[in-house]
Amino acid sequence: MLQKIHAKHIVIDGEFAAPTIAAASLGGWYLFFGAAGPQPALAGQHLALGHLYPEHGLYFLTCIGVYFVIAECILFRSVEPLLRPAPSSIAIALLMSILFWFSPPIENVVIVPTMGHFDIAMRAVLSAPARMILYWAPAVVACLRFRPSSLGGLMLYANAIIMTGAHLAWDKYTLPLLAVLWLLKSADRLDMKSASAPETSAFAMAK
Repeated sequence: MLQKIHAKHIVIDGEFAAPTIAAASLGGWYLFFGAAGPQPALAGQHLALGHLYPEHGLYFLTCIGVYFVIAECILFRSVEPLLRPAPSSIAIALLMSILFWFSPPIENVVIVPTMGHFDIAMRAVLSAPARMILYWAPAVVACLRFRPSSLGGLMLYANAIIMTGAHLAWDKYTLPLLAVLWLLKSADRLDMKSASAPETSAFAMAK
């Protein structure tokens, strides 16, 4: 019995150790470069460290709406997840709509013409006001699709907040999260409550 308790204690500690070590590795990055990145790159791109770009987080939500939520509805021929949003999801959608009014993601910087295909394509055919409306709709859909307490929602909003610190808004920044969302979808864990995820992981590891 004591061995089982001790083994469980080790498993739980291991769950926190891995992300802690990963986060601590950022310290090595700063020590190596002496800043958030190589000085030539920071100077060449005129990066303003510590500056927040709410519009980049909003464009991130737009891309998730386009590349995941709308695609999910088409592939699985169902809009049911959008018809029963949680009150918290509605509140976030309203807050996001207000941010869209004050910080619309319509002035994205295009450095490489092969990145940000959705934004580049929309610029070619739509005016700025029309693009703001078009970008707003998928972002709202993304907010309504994911409950903040779900595993997918936790990852979505955490990434969107991180993207407010990015100096560029590109479609490619959604690729890691898109891969995770589709993996969770295939495992039927996309809407699992985030609080229950560690228990499942610990149980699987203990076995």
